[in-house]
Amino acid sequence: MAVTADTHVVGREDELALLREFVAALAQGPGAMVVRGAAGVGKTTLWRAAIEAARAEGVSVLATRCSEAELPLALTGLADLVEARLDDVANELAEPQRFELASAVGLESRPDDSRSCGSGV
Repeated sequence: MAVTADTHVVGREDELALLREFVAALAQGPGAMVVRGAAGVGKTTLWRAAIEAARAEGVSVLATRCSEAELPLALTGLADLVEARLDDVANELAEPQRFELASAVGLESRPDDSRSCGSGV
């Protein structure tokens, strides 16, 4: 993982090594990683370093962080992740899933359909 001058990571060699392994494994397919810890320990710095490294490797990265004000809003994070890229993959999804995903991010609606977006059918 190449950490550039924009990413200042000090004293987190073990965590950076884990992130390097994770980024290297992305060549084999999609993945997800959780970075957790107490407030102020550097989670955001590590998260940014991982995103930067993945993008430097040519990996398509979808990332979002919600603010505290957005926490009560259903599907806001999902909308942030997929709204701009939905057209890129819409043709690869089965119609019910494509519609439900588009509905979840506010791109489509069908007023006569009372099913929740979670049904996917």
